[in-house]
Amino acid sequence: KIGKNVIIGANSVICSGSEISDNVIIGCNTVIGAEGFQIIFYNGIPQVIRHVGGVYIENNVFIGDSCSIHRSLFEGYTIIKENTKINSQVHVGHNCIIGKNTVITANCVLMGSVEVGNNVWIAPSSTISNKVKLSDDTFVGSSSLVTRNSRKGQKLMGSPALDFKKYARLIIQQKK
Repeated sequence: KIGKNVIIGANSVICSGSEISDNVIIGCNTVIGAEGFQIIFYNGIPQVIRHVGGVYIENNVFIGDSCSIHRSLFEGYTIIKENTKINSQVHVGHNCIIGKNTVITANCVLMGSVEVGNNVWIAPSSTISNKVKLSDDTFVGSSSLVTRNSRKGQKLMGSPALDFKKYARLIIQQKK
């Protein structure tokens, strides 16, 4: 399903099971509803599990060029809530939920089942690990690897990501 005033860039693919609300912009070469990557081993051989869920994109979302938004593994949806802005070359794994008014900048990776709250900012080239929950108003600095849940309003930086104050103290200590 595709709503009103939706713009879809050249060479983008909208897969079955995707629902796009009104006033959404999708850049070029983007895939909405891509097949996820869930592996199980059967008799020692890796097998890819077929994803049968969907993607639901709410109103006023912007998704840039060359992004992949993966469908949910089983029932339900990978969800991108209203007014979210996603820059180019972003990977959103299966079963992710991205809150309202969130900004995800270029080259970020959200692994499977990540939950992003409202008003979150994820700076360029950051990675959010499987099943991590970023609370409302979280800020993730550039090139960070977030492996743990955040607190509301927390600022994270580094790899692995630490609270910004702790990260700053660590950098100052290293320079001494």
